[in-house]
Amino acid sequence: MLGWMFKKKSDSPETLAASPAPAASAAVPAVADAGASVDALAAWQARLEAAGADDAALLDIAKQAPHIDLKCAAIAALSGEAALKAAEREFRTHDRRVHRAAKQRHEAAVAQRVARERASQLIESAGALLTEHTIPTNRLVELDRAWLALDAGLLDDARKDRFASLSAQLTALTRERGERALQIQRWMAAAQQALQTLKAASIEVAAGTTDRAALASASAAVRALQQGMPDHAGAAALIDSLIDALNDALQAGLLQAAAIEERLDLLDTLQSAPSPATPAEEGVEERPEGDALPSPNQRWQALAPVADPHIAALLNQRFEQAQPPLPAAPDLASAEQQEQRRAARLAARQQARQVRADAMAPWLRQAEAALEAGNLGEAHRQLVAIDAAVGNGAVPEALRGRLSALHAEVARLKGWQHWGGGRARDDLVQEAQTLAAATAAAVADPLQSAKLPVKALGDAIDDLRKRWKELDRLGGATNQTLWHRFDAALKTAHEPVAAHLDQLKARRKENLQARLQLLAALEAVDAAADAPDAATEGRADWKERARALDHFQLEWRKCGPVEHTVPHKARDKLLERMQASMARIEAPLQQARRVAQAEREQLVARAKALNAQAGASPQSRDLIARVRELQDEWQQHARALPLTRPVETALWAEFKAATDAVFVQRDAAASAFEAQLLANFAAKQAAVARLEAVTEQSLAGAIQRTLADVDAELRQAGDVPRHLAAALDAHIQAAHQNALQLLAGSAHRIQQARFDALCAKLALCGELERSAAAGEGEAALESLGGRWTAVAPLPLPWEQALAARWQRAGGSLPAAPQRPGAGAIVALDSALLQLESALAIASPPAWQAARRDLKLRAMKAALEGRPVAGAVVPASIEDLMAAAIGHSSPQAGQSERLDAIIVVLRTRGA
Repeated sequence: MLGWMFKKKSDSPETLAASPAPAASAAVPAVADAGASVDALAAWQARLEAAGADDAALLDIAKQAPHIDLKCAAIAALSGEAALKAAEREFRTHDRRVHRAAKQRHEAAVAQRVARERASQLIESAGALLTEHTIPTNRLVELDRAWLALDAGLLDDARKDRFASLSAQLTALTRERGERALQIQRWMAAAQQALQTLKAASIEVAAGTTDRAALASASAAVRALQQGMPDHAGAAALIDSLIDALNDALQAGLLQAAAIEERLDLLDTLQSAPSPATPAEEGVEERPEGDALPSPNQRWQALAPVADPHIAALLNQRFEQAQPPLPAAPDLASAEQQEQRRAARLAARQQARQVRADAMAPWLRQAEAALEAGNLGEAHRQLVAIDAAVGNGAVPEALRGRLSALHAEVARLKGWQHWGGGRARDDLVQEAQTLAAATAAAVADPLQSAKLPVKALGDAIDDLRKRWKELDRLGGATNQTLWHRFDAALKTAHEPVAAHLDQLKARRKENLQARLQLLAALEAVDAAADAPDAATEGRADWKERARALDHFQLEWRKCGPVEHTVPHKARDKLLERMQASMARIEAPLQQARRVAQAEREQLVARAKALNAQAGASPQSRDLIARVRELQDEWQQHARALPLTRPVETALWAEFKAATDAVFVQRDAAASAFEAQLLANFAAKQAAVARLEAVTEQSLAGAIQRTLADVDAELRQAGDVPRHLAAALDAHIQAAHQNALQLLAGSAHRIQQARFDALCAKLALCGELERSAAAGEGEAALESLGGRWTAVAPLPLPWEQALAARWQRAGGSLPAAPQRPGAGAIVALDSALLQLESALAIASPPAWQAARRDLKLRAMKAALEGRPVAGAVVPASIEDLMAAAIGHSSPQAGQSERLDAIIVVLRTRGA
């Protein structure tokens, strides 16, 4: 909550800025510390180059190097993930720049390894998809999305190319399979349509309603479909079976169409043949019976059958209509009647045989099926039922062979069953005796007895008994002696199982007693809570009930599942008692927990309200105290009556989130306040930097403006962090004092600069006058003119006077500005005398009388209040100086007097 108060404060604002990232190159920097020698740096660089790719050597260099740049270079040369991790741990507590570089490179190495491992997994998955018969589209989409989620910059080109190749193969294979599936679907639809067309054409041609060309066209379409059947290798089993079924149907349709064509050819032949005549009428001798040609009916029956009954009926009807009428028979009424009666008796016998055959056929099929399944008893029962149904009647000729073969097979298998049953029972007896011997040996050995697999032994015994019963069910020879030997061996083998079952019963009884004791304890708690002297409606009572109920449920679960640990007879009553006892405690406890849950929800609502208040005023002083009070209330409620774990967890999570949000908002406000203080500190530093930028060359006005602006900015900036305030105030005070000192000395510096320029220009005028007198050339004049231009300008009267003197000496200058109201030029000696008098400078002895005279005239003029004749009074010292310096080629004495005057003016600051 108040972690911001304990953050490490930096002593200077520079520590607030982020340190620069380490260089990625492994080379030693060119510029090192001043104390490091070139030989030492060369030695370290040689050692760094000699390490090469040896991570251990590079790590040692990073630990031992005297400079941080060398450490960073060694870290940048590391390549192993383990070495980078070791470097990160080594420099975690010191050398932040080296630690950051090691951490960044380690994270990049880990990210690259994880990305490449994930890429390899995706490549393996893509390769596995290529071998599958069916490629799900969702798998392809997931694979592509997973690959796109990887950072491509961390993968090598080999993996990228491999995945791209596999992806292209998967796409091509998916497209190929999709096109083949679509082709198969289209072929199946076309095959179904062709079958329907062929069937419709067959019916219409058989009925004679359309030409035979329709049947030929439909048959040709079916043959074309058969020839263009798509390749369905590798397709699903259902698709494969459907295609085969359709192909078989197409082939059957073609066969039926061929049969229809043959019958139609015969019908056309019958319809085009002339009507038959009797042999007497034609005069043709009768052929012997053996040489007679086959009749139309025989030829019709000899043709290939038509599978569709409706089409067959239509063709038969047309065949009967195409039959020629029979010749008139002789009038033999008695013979015909006898023949009819004989045919009727024969038909009745055939019908009776057919009825008998129809009745026997299901039984015969059932017997054959039972025999095929190996169930000899069932087959024998079916044969007995057939014999009872036949009775004294004859067996139909069509079923006689099947029935005889079935009787013979049953008799043969009964013999084998008798022999095999005996052998099987002998084997079972042998297995039982072996099992009994092994069990007895295991029981005799204490080590093996402890590890005896009782359950497996019981299962083996049950399996042997089931196999014996199965032999009895299937039939076969049995023997009482074998049975007694078998049963005795199994009883011997079952003794450990029986002992284990007895122990299990005892444990179940103990478990039942333990459960009854738990129920008694729970009921005692309930009875104590309901007693008249018990504290009703008390939190402590509910807590005790909840504790007792939780303890009961925990111990009850420790007893194991009721279905396997309690005797079966006592199970229902025990569960009924348990549910009743728990219900008597759970019902009021749940009601109390609902009340407690409502109270906790109110605490959550209050916490949320405090959170909202913290959002409005996070700096409220009593906010944290109220949150603490809420937390204490929650702890009291939780100790008084714990809720169920899911409800308690959910409410606590909601309450904790609300209270934590209050602290987070307060911390955020504190952080914002601290950030504002730091911003104010930065603003004041910037203002102080402006003040420190003032130098001796700055003008007085600029210094004054800077002081005013900085003072205004410092007043507007606001407060700064306490730990930085003292140092900042001292910094501001020092900068302010320095600026004031610079401002105070600004006028003096300006004045000194003015007199320096005056002396420089006086010297240049003297040089020009001497050069002109000596007759020097234009080159000297140009050199002096350049030097004149480089000197700073003087006040206007002085500049005009010197410019006029310069031009009189032959110098070339732009037209000098004229000061309005300027008087006549005063004589040099008079000007020097007046200046010496005004500045209280001693005049040469030759000029003492003139100076006294000047002083007397000035006194007289002052007394009379009018000017004295002959007196020249310049306006000011500045004008006198202009008159003095404007005279050309002064004498040596005059120059010395002028220099003395200039020294006094420079010193006094006039």
